[in-house]
Amino acid sequence: MSNIVPKETESGQLQSHQGYRYQLPPEFQPENGSNTHLRDYLRVVLKRKWIVLSVLITVVVFRSIGTFHQIPIYTATAKLQIDAETPNILPYKEVYSQDSSYYRYDDYIQTQVKIIQSRSLAKRVIQVARLDRDPAFVGKVDEKTFRADSPADAELKSQGLVDRFLGGLRATPIKNSTITEISFSSTDPKLAARIVNIVANEYVQQNFEAKYDATNRATDFLQKQLVDLKAKVEKAEEELLRYARSNDIMNVSDKSDVTSQTLGDLNTELTKAQTERINKESFYKGVADATPENFPQALRTAFVRELEESLAKMEQDLARLKAQYGPEWPEVKKLQNQMEKVQSQLRQERLTAIKNARTEYESAVQREKLVSIALENQKGVTHQVTEAGIHYNILKREVETNKQLYDGLLQRMKEAGVSAGLKSSNVRVIDKAEIPSSPSSPGRQTNLLYSVLVGLVAGLALAFFLEYMDNTVKTPEDVEKFVSLPSLGLIPSLESALGRSTRYLPLPGLRRKIPEWRIQQGVELVPYMDSKSLVAEAYRSLRTSILLSSPDNPPKTIMVTSAKAGEGKTTTACNTAASLAQTGARVLLIDCDMRRPNVNKIFGLNGGAGLTEFLTGQREFADVTQQSKIPNLYVVTCGAHPPNPAELLGSTRMAHGIRSLCERFDYILFDTPPVLSVTDALVMAPLMDGVILVIQGAKTPRDVLNKAKKNLLMVNARILGVLINRVDMHSHDYSYYYRDYYDYGSYISGEDKTA
Repeated sequence: MSNIVPKETESGQLQSHQGYRYQLPPEFQPENGSNTHLRDYLRVVLKRKWIVLSVLITVVVFRSIGTFHQIPIYTATAKLQIDAETPNILPYKEVYSQDSSYYRYDDYIQTQVKIIQSRSLAKRVIQVARLDRDPAFVGKVDEKTFRADSPADAELKSQGLVDRFLGGLRATPIKNSTITEISFSSTDPKLAARIVNIVANEYVQQNFEAKYDATNRATDFLQKQLVDLKAKVEKAEEELLRYARSNDIMNVSDKSDVTSQTLGDLNTELTKAQTERINKESFYKGVADATPENFPQALRTAFVRELEESLAKMEQDLARLKAQYGPEWPEVKKLQNQMEKVQSQLRQERLTAIKNARTEYESAVQREKLVSIALENQKGVTHQVTEAGIHYNILKREVETNKQLYDGLLQRMKEAGVSAGLKSSNVRVIDKAEIPSSPSSPGRQTNLLYSVLVGLVAGLALAFFLEYMDNTVKTPEDVEKFVSLPSLGLIPSLESALGRSTRYLPLPGLRRKIPEWRIQQGVELVPYMDSKSLVAEAYRSLRTSILLSSPDNPPKTIMVTSAKAGEGKTTTACNTAASLAQTGARVLLIDCDMRRPNVNKIFGLNGGAGLTEFLTGQREFADVTQQSKIPNLYVVTCGAHPPNPAELLGSTRMAHGIRSLCERFDYILFDTPPVLSVTDALVMAPLMDGVILVIQGAKTPRDVLNKAKKNLLMVNARILGVLINRVDMHSHDYSYYYRDYYDYGSYISGEDKTA
């Protein structure tokens, strides 16, 4: 088997041992999405309804017992109006106040709620109301627990009373209003109302006292600060005067303005000088190499151009006179002398222009240098003036600030002294608490409804959790979705066919009595013994699925196996062989389960020579083939139990024997051991035209079935599909299929009546 390689491709194609490939239909391909329907959830609920009902009843019962045993609790409520700002009858601000521009009202009201529920206010209310001496509040437990008079025990008792007090106190702001409700719960309605009213009064009083104390503390603080601040003002004024005298500062702003103006003017002049120097330098560099003979256009002045024009005219006249009168003509001589003078004058003017360009450039450079030096000197002066002004202004501002602080503190101290004697609060009682006439808890109806809801949710959650944890294969859809194999059908269990508590079929219209042989023998050979039963019809449906698995060339050699033991593969092989024989075809059933053979018992055959004797060469197939009591059905039993079944089944003699049997029989079925238990089935699978994989409904896990499928594909087996055996048709997992069998039962029952 070392040369056997898996033939399953990524696209889901399988290859048989003969090289034949077939593609799983689209409906058998794994689904990428979830197609969960509402009826699937309903099926889970109906399937596990007893779990849901058990959890629901348990929760309701325990909750009801607890509700009816609870002591009635009464809750009294008072309403307070808590404004964001403290009202003030004076025209100036309070020392202790909260500005709404800095504090949001939501934060402020939550702070007040925490104050109402604080331990300090609780201790104050306990002391004012003398709750530590009230038996209705203290109770018998505290009286017995704290008997000692030591300070430690007294402190523990006080903490216990505060915890009990805060446990019954609630403060709740009413949304979109400035009203807050204060409530207290107790077994005594009068005590609850009295405590709430005392809490409201003490909170209002504490709020006022906090402002009053804060104002007094602020006044004392301001008095101490005024003394120190007055000394600082005097010291700052003396230091400012001394600095002004030492630096000859009379008016810092005027001196600073003059210095800054001068610095700005020099900076402007420097910019102009730099611009002029750049222009002169650029011009000079362009004419630096000029000579009277090579005189550039840029240096030509109006006088130079006039001389050049005169010289050009004289040259024209000279040429004309020479041509007319000759070079010795007196007018020609005279004109030549004039031209020499003009040329001399033109040369001199050109030299002067070149010299002027160099002189202007040097002057621009010298002017820029002088302005730059002056600017640097002015910067130093400006820096000195600025530094002196800055230090002077710092000292001056310090004096002014100290004066302002002193005046403000003095004014504030006077205002605080006046406001300390005024009683003004931003909290007032809107409604006092009244004695409650009915208990607030327990709310029996609410508790019962809540327990029903909780029990129902918990029951459903447990039901769906158990369903989620159940990874067994139940329906043909599970086979197609989780294993990607075709489903060959469902076989009802014997218990499902007989009913749970009666020997009569539970389906309407099928009240005939079950034959006695079925009760004693089971479901083996049902197609032969009771052809009109539901189980027989299920095997006929399996027969049809096998024959239609390849319509043009139905499988001739068929191996029946399972993933593990006890799933009904032998029963399936026998009944399938019987169904095929009923079509008139010659069918041979071979018991290849040499470890646990059972075919001979089902057919009532002797345990003589069988497959083992053929494979060991002792007999031929014709010698070990036996005619069963079913027409056209022949059986080869296991025979003796060999020590090496896998080697015998994988031998060459087995392969030759199968080829010879194909010539004598139309269909040959092989009952083999489970795939995951031993290797016998894997050895024979490559020799088969098709393999039927039998599983037990709602018992075989998905991973076990997938592993069996993988092992078969590893040996190049052609899997015809999966048969779900021993299905409980009364289970909600098979409610859809139950209707199909109901239709069949009704139809058969109608035939019997008309007959």
